[in-house]
Amino acid sequence: MFIKTYQDPNPAIGQKGTKLTTSDMNTIVSELNAILTSHGVNPDNSSGQISNLLNKTFAPLNSPALTGTPLTSQPGSSAPANQIATVDYVNQKAMQATVGFTPPQQGGGTNMANNKVYIGWTGSELIAQVDATPLGAVVFSMEDNNTYGARKLGYNHTSGIPVLLDSNGSWHALAEQDWVQGQYLPLSGGEISGSLKVDQTAILGGVSIQKDSATGAHVISNAGDQFYHSISLDTDIYRTSGTTWAPGNSNVMTFADFTGAFMFRDSNKVGDLASRVLSLSGASSTVYSPLNVAGSLTSNDITTTGQAIFGKAMTVGKSSGGSMGIELGDITNNQGNTTYLDFHSFGVDHDFDVRISAVGGSSSATGQGALTIQAASSSFICPVNVNDRITANAITTPNLTSNLSIVDNGSDWATIYLNNGGKNRWTIGKNNAAETGNNAGADLVISAYSDSNTFLSTPLTISRNSGVITVGTALQIPTVSTSDNSKNAASTSFVRNYLGTITNQTLQTGSTPTFQGMFVKTIGFNNGGNSSIYQDANTGNIVFHTNNGSDHYSSVNNDGSLNLAGGITANGWLTAGQATINGAAIVNGDVRVGSGNWLYTNTIGSYGGTVAFNAGVLVNRNLNIGGEAWYQTHGNDDNGTHIATTAFVHNVANQKAADVQGWAGGTFVNSGTYNSDFGSSGNIWNFAYGNRMEPFQVNATDNMRVNFPQAFGAAPYAIVITPAQNIDVDTAAYNWDASGFTIRVVNRGATQFSIVAYGPK
Repeated sequence: MFIKTYQDPNPAIGQKGTKLTTSDMNTIVSELNAILTSHGVNPDNSSGQISNLLNKTFAPLNSPALTGTPLTSQPGSSAPANQIATVDYVNQKAMQATVGFTPPQQGGGTNMANNKVYIGWTGSELIAQVDATPLGAVVFSMEDNNTYGARKLGYNHTSGIPVLLDSNGSWHALAEQDWVQGQYLPLSGGEISGSLKVDQTAILGGVSIQKDSATGAHVISNAGDQFYHSISLDTDIYRTSGTTWAPGNSNVMTFADFTGAFMFRDSNKVGDLASRVLSLSGASSTVYSPLNVAGSLTSNDITTTGQAIFGKAMTVGKSSGGSMGIELGDITNNQGNTTYLDFHSFGVDHDFDVRISAVGGSSSATGQGALTIQAASSSFICPVNVNDRITANAITTPNLTSNLSIVDNGSDWATIYLNNGGKNRWTIGKNNAAETGNNAGADLVISAYSDSNTFLSTPLTISRNSGVITVGTALQIPTVSTSDNSKNAASTSFVRNYLGTITNQTLQTGSTPTFQGMFVKTIGFNNGGNSSIYQDANTGNIVFHTNNGSDHYSSVNNDGSLNLAGGITANGWLTAGQATINGAAIVNGDVRVGSGNWLYTNTIGSYGGTVAFNAGVLVNRNLNIGGEAWYQTHGNDDNGTHIATTAFVHNVANQKAADVQGWAGGTFVNSGTYNSDFGSSGNIWNFAYGNRMEPFQVNATDNMRVNFPQAFGAAPYAIVITPAQNIDVDTAAYNWDASGFTIRVVNRGATQFSIVAYGPK
C-alpha cells in the first residue's frame, strides 16, 4: 500500500485537485486482491467478494457466532465477570461449586511432572505416594513459645555440612556423626590419641589439678576460691592461704580404703563408724550425714532412710540407657501406706500446691495401687496412654485416643469440649434431663458455639429411650443413584430424581406432588386418618377408602360406573344445564334445580345404576361419588380447574413428549454428526460446517513446495507461517491449492517453521 494525501480543486485560490493515477489504482486493486487470495478466494468481476470473505472468516464484535474451537487465555484470579472463560477455568469453578471448596492444583508448576499424587491418613500419621511409589510419612514442623519451627532443610555443598532454616529466619549448621566423633569425646567416654601433658596446673571446668611443690602432695581443688577447698590424693593436708598448706586436723575429707571402698572421713572424729562421711564403691555409695548440694547432683541410684530435699531440679537417667527410675515408699512393713510427691510452685509455705499420691496395692501383684493428682488443673504436652480409666473433673486435650473413656458427672451435664485456642467450638455430652424410668432422660446432645465462645445451637439430639435422632437444622447427605435400594438416607435430590422411575414402591410426602405420569399400587396420606386409594386386584375397580370411625369404600368400576358409599353433599346449589339419570337417584336431602333448568330422571329411589350429567355440575363444597363417573375430555391447551379425564392426561403427555423430541432435534445434533464434525487425530483438527485446521512443522528453504499433512477439499482459506525459533525472518505463501503451497524465505537458509492451515474438508 502507499501513503498519499488527496485534495479537492479550488479555483478561487488556484489550487489544483490531486490526480488519481493508474499506479494509485493498481496499488489499491493489488492490495484488495491480496486480501482475497490470502484467504483462498480468486478475484473476479463479481461484487461483494471482500464483504463475503470478511463475514465468512471473521466474527462480528456484536453477538459473534463462533465455530470450530475458539481459544482464549486463562482468566486470572481477579478476572472481570464478562471475560471469556476457558474450559479449564469452567471445570475449576464447577469442581469448586461441587465439593464446596477450592481444590488444590496438582502438577503444572515449575519442575512438576504429571504424576498422580496421593495423600492420606493411616490413623496415626500422614503418608504420601506418587503413582505406585510410597514415599513414607510426612514430618511436620513443631513450633511453640519455646521452639522455632523448621522451614527448610538442605546441604551446603560449599562448606560440606547440612543446614536448617528456622521460622525466625536463622540458619543453623547440623553436625554429622563423623564430624562430631572426629572433634569431641562421647559422653559415655573415649580415648584421646597421643599423650595429654600438663606442666603446671590443669583447670578443667573450674577444678584445679596440681602437685604442691613444697609437700609433693597431689591435690584437687576449686580453682575459683584461692584453693581453700581441696582434696589431697597423698597426705592429709589442706590450704590455709593461696600459697600455704597445713596438716589436716579438722573437718578435712580424705580418701581411705575400707572394705574395698573409697571412704571419705571426718579426721576430727574418733572411731570407724563415727568418722564415716561418704563411702564410694562400684556396687553402691552411701552418705552418712546430711548432704547439702549447692549445685547439681548426678547419681545412678539414690536411697535414703530419711528425707531428701532438692533445691532445684532432679534428673534421673544414664547415658547408656536401660531401666531407671525413682522409688518412693516402704517395701518392708507389708501394710498400706500413703506415698506422695509434693510440689511447691507458688513460693509460700503451703502443705503443697500440687500433690501426687499413691495408696493401696497388693502383696501378690504389681500395679494394683491407686494414683491421685491433686491440682487445680493438669496439662500433658504429649500423648498420654492410659490402659484403664481416668477420673477427673475436666480434661483438656487436643487429641484423645482411648479404648474406653468414661465421663461421669452424676445426673448433671457430662460434656466433652472440642476447643480452638481455649474457646469452645463444639460440645458432645449427656444432658441433665431427669431419668424418670423406662430409659427416659440423659439424652445425647451435640451443640455448636460461635467464634466468640457463645452458644449457637444444638444441631443434633439423640433420645436414650427411643433412639430418635432430632436434627436441629437441615440435614445434608450425599445423593445416591436412583437404582439404590438400601437403607441409605435419601436426599431431596434423590427423591426428585427417583419420582420419574418409581415402580411398585411406596411414596411418602408431606406436600402435594406434581406428576406428568406415574404408576402406583396404593396412595396413602400421612396427615392423619386411615384413608387411601387403591385398585381392587380382583375386579380392577379403583377404590376410595375413607374412615370416620368406621370404614367406607367408594369405587370407580372397571366398566366406568361410579359407586358411592355415601351421598353427594352440596352446601350450596348443585347446578346443571341438564342432568340425565338413567337409573335411580337416591338423595337424602333436597334436590334443587335453578330457574330455567331441568332435572330429568326415570326413577327416584334405591338404584344401583349411574348418574350422568351432560352439562356442568357446580359444587360449592364437597362432591362425594361412590360409583363410576365420566367427564368431558377438554382440549390439550386447557389450563383451568376442570376435571381431567384419562384421555386428557394421555393427550397432554404425548404432546409434551413430542414437544421435547422436537426441541431436542432442533437444538442438538446427533452423535454421528458431532463425531463427523469434530473427530480429530494427529495434525488433523476437524470443525463444524465442513472445515478443518492442520497445524504442522516444516524445515523449509526459499521457494520450496510445502505439502499439507492431508489434502483439503479445496484451496485453504488461510495459511499462518511462524518461525519456530526466536528470529526475525520475512516469509510468504503463494501458489495455494488443496494439497500445499510454495513458501518464500527471504535472505535466509533452511529454517524451521510452524504452519497452521485452515480450509474446507
